[in-house]
Amino acid sequence: MISLDSYNPKANTVTATYGQYLGLPILAFDISAYTNNQSLDFVSVNIASSGQGNIITASLYSGGSNPIARAVVSNGVATFTNIQSIPSLGTPSGPYNIFIVKVDVSGLKDVNSSESVSASVSKIRIIDSSGQDVNVSGTAVGNVITVTGDSVTSTLGP
Repeated sequence: MISLDSYNPKANTVTATYGQYLGLPILAFDISAYTNNQSLDFVSVNIASSGQGNIITASLYSGGSNPIARAVVSNGVATFTNIQSIPSLGTPSGPYNIFIVKVDVSGLKDVNSSESVSASVSKIRIIDSSGQDVNVSGTAVGNVITVTGDSVTSTLGP
Protein backbone atom coordinates (compact mmCIF):
# COMPACT_ATOMS: atom_id res chain seq x y z
CA MET A 1 0.00 0.00 0.00
CA ILE A 2 1.21 3.48 -0.82
CA SER A 3 0.24 6.58 1.16
CA LEU A 4 1.35 10.13 1.85
CA ASP A 5 3.76 10.23 4.78
CA SER A 6 3.35 12.61 7.72
CA TYR A 7 6.80 14.01 6.84
CA ASN A 8 5.45 15.24 3.50
CA PRO A 9 6.44 18.90 3.08
CA LYS A 10 3.64 21.33 3.90
CA ALA A 11 2.62 23.99 1.38
CA ASN A 12 5.36 26.56 1.79
CA THR A 13 7.47 29.27 0.20
CA VAL A 14 11.26 29.03 0.35
CA THR A 15 14.02 31.25 -1.02
CA ALA A 16 16.61 30.21 -3.57
CA THR A 17 20.32 30.79 -3.03
CA TYR A 18 22.20 32.17 -6.00
CA GLY A 19 19.17 31.50 -8.18
CA GLN A 20 18.78 27.83 -7.28
CA TYR A 21 17.48 25.45 -4.62
CA LEU A 22 19.19 22.08 -4.82
CA GLY A 23 17.58 19.09 -3.11
CA LEU A 24 14.15 20.64 -2.52
CA PRO A 25 11.96 17.99 -0.82
CA ILE A 26 8.61 17.91 -2.64
CA LEU A 27 7.05 14.56 -1.73
CA ALA A 28 7.29 11.99 1.08
CA PHE A 29 5.37 8.74 0.77
CA ASP A 30 5.18 5.38 2.54
CA ILE A 31 5.12 1.91 1.07
CA SER A 32 4.04 -0.99 3.23
CA ALA A 33 3.80 -4.60 2.12
CA TYR A 34 2.21 -7.76 3.44
CA THR A 35 5.42 -9.75 3.44
CA ASN A 36 9.08 -8.88 3.83
CA ASN A 37 10.06 -10.45 0.50
CA GLN A 38 8.74 -7.57 -1.63
CA SER A 39 10.87 -4.79 -3.11
CA LEU A 40 10.50 -1.61 -5.11
CA ASP A 41 11.34 -2.10 -8.80
CA PHE A 42 10.51 1.37 -10.14
CA VAL A 43 8.43 4.43 -9.34
CA SER A 44 7.22 7.24 -11.61
CA VAL A 45 6.44 10.63 -10.11
CA ASN A 46 4.47 13.39 -11.80
CA ILE A 47 6.17 16.72 -11.17
CA ALA A 48 4.02 19.75 -11.93
CA SER A 49 5.84 23.06 -12.09
CA SER A 50 5.18 26.58 -13.27
CA GLY A 51 7.12 29.81 -13.18
CA GLN A 52 10.43 31.20 -14.35
CA GLY A 53 12.65 28.41 -13.01
CA ASN A 54 13.78 25.04 -14.34
CA ILE A 55 13.50 21.53 -12.92
CA ILE A 56 15.70 19.05 -14.76
CA THR A 57 16.63 16.37 -12.21
CA ALA A 58 14.99 14.55 -9.31
CA SER A 59 16.35 12.17 -6.68
CA LEU A 60 14.71 9.41 -4.63
CA TYR A 61 15.78 8.82 -1.03
CA SER A 62 14.94 6.11 1.49
CA GLY A 63 16.21 6.58 5.02
CA GLY A 64 19.58 8.10 4.25
CA SER A 65 21.42 11.13 3.02
CA ASN A 66 22.39 9.53 -0.29
CA PRO A 67 19.83 9.03 -3.08
CA ILE A 68 18.91 5.48 -4.03
CA ALA A 69 17.98 6.63 -7.56
CA ARG A 70 18.15 9.70 -9.79
CA ALA A 71 16.01 10.64 -12.79
CA VAL A 72 15.73 13.29 -15.45
CA VAL A 73 12.39 15.10 -15.37
CA SER A 74 10.94 14.70 -18.86
CA ASN A 75 7.50 16.03 -19.81
CA GLY A 76 6.71 16.46 -16.12
CA VAL A 77 7.58 12.89 -15.10
CA ALA A 78 10.59 11.47 -13.22
CA THR A 79 10.87 7.69 -13.49
CA PHE A 80 13.25 6.12 -10.99
CA THR A 81 14.74 2.84 -12.20
CA ASN A 82 18.02 1.08 -11.40
CA ILE A 83 17.31 1.70 -7.75
CA GLN A 84 20.46 1.17 -5.67
CA SER A 85 20.12 -0.94 -2.56
CA ILE A 86 16.59 -1.90 -3.45
CA PRO A 87 14.80 -1.72 -0.11
CA SER A 88 12.90 -4.69 1.20
CA LEU A 89 9.45 -3.52 2.18
CA GLY A 90 8.02 -4.10 5.65
CA THR A 91 4.64 -5.30 6.84
CA PRO A 92 1.51 -3.25 7.62
CA SER A 93 1.79 -4.09 11.32
CA GLY A 94 5.53 -3.40 11.47
CA PRO A 95 8.18 -1.45 9.62
CA TYR A 96 7.41 0.44 6.47
CA ASN A 97 9.57 2.42 4.12
CA ILE A 98 9.49 6.19 3.75
CA PHE A 99 10.56 7.52 0.37
CA ILE A 100 11.37 11.18 -0.28
CA VAL A 101 11.52 12.85 -3.69
CA LYS A 102 13.77 15.91 -4.04
CA VAL A 103 14.27 18.14 -7.07
CA ASP A 104 16.85 20.70 -8.14
CA VAL A 105 15.28 24.07 -9.01
CA SER A 106 17.41 26.53 -10.96
CA GLY A 107 17.10 29.59 -13.17
CA LEU A 108 15.58 31.95 -10.60
CA LYS A 109 17.56 35.02 -11.62
CA ASP A 110 15.98 37.80 -9.54
CA VAL A 111 13.71 38.49 -6.59
CA ASN A 112 10.66 38.67 -8.85
CA SER A 113 11.14 35.15 -10.21
CA SER A 114 9.61 32.02 -8.71
CA GLU A 115 8.83 28.39 -9.45
CA SER A 116 5.92 26.46 -7.92
CA VAL A 117 6.31 22.68 -7.69
CA SER A 118 4.14 19.77 -6.62
CA ALA A 119 4.44 16.01 -7.06
CA SER A 120 2.41 12.81 -6.98
CA VAL A 121 3.19 9.14 -7.46
CA SER A 122 1.80 8.15 -10.85
CA LYS A 123 3.03 4.57 -11.27
CA ILE A 124 4.83 2.10 -9.09
CA ARG A 125 6.01 -1.47 -9.47
CA ILE A 126 6.61 -3.72 -6.50
CA ILE A 127 7.84 -7.26 -7.05
CA ASP A 128 8.01 -10.32 -4.83
CA SER A 129 11.04 -12.58 -4.39
CA SER A 130 10.17 -14.53 -7.56
CA GLY A 131 9.95 -11.34 -9.66
CA GLN A 132 6.15 -11.33 -9.89
CA ASP A 133 4.20 -8.06 -9.75
CA VAL A 134 2.45 -7.25 -6.48
CA ASN A 135 -0.85 -5.36 -6.53
CA VAL A 136 -0.40 -1.80 -5.27
CA SER A 137 -3.18 0.36 -3.87
CA GLY A 138 -3.33 3.89 -2.50
CA THR A 139 -2.12 7.31 -3.60
CA ALA A 140 0.39 9.97 -2.62
CA VAL A 141 -0.21 13.56 -3.72
CA GLY A 142 2.02 16.29 -2.32
CA ASN A 143 1.53 20.00 -1.62
CA VAL A 144 2.67 23.00 -3.64
CA ILE A 145 6.10 24.36 -2.70
CA THR A 146 7.10 27.75 -4.15
CA VAL A 147 10.74 28.72 -4.56
CA THR A 148 11.35 32.45 -4.92
CA GLY A 149 14.41 34.10 -6.41
CA ASP A 150 16.94 35.80 -4.18
CA SER A 151 18.56 39.20 -4.39
CA VAL A 152 22.03 37.68 -4.61
CA THR A 153 22.82 36.34 -8.05
CA SER A 154 26.11 35.03 -9.29
CA THR A 155 27.77 36.72 -12.21
CA LEU A 156 30.85 35.81 -14.14
CA GLY A 157 33.33 38.20 -15.67
CA PRO A 158 33.70 41.97 -15.29
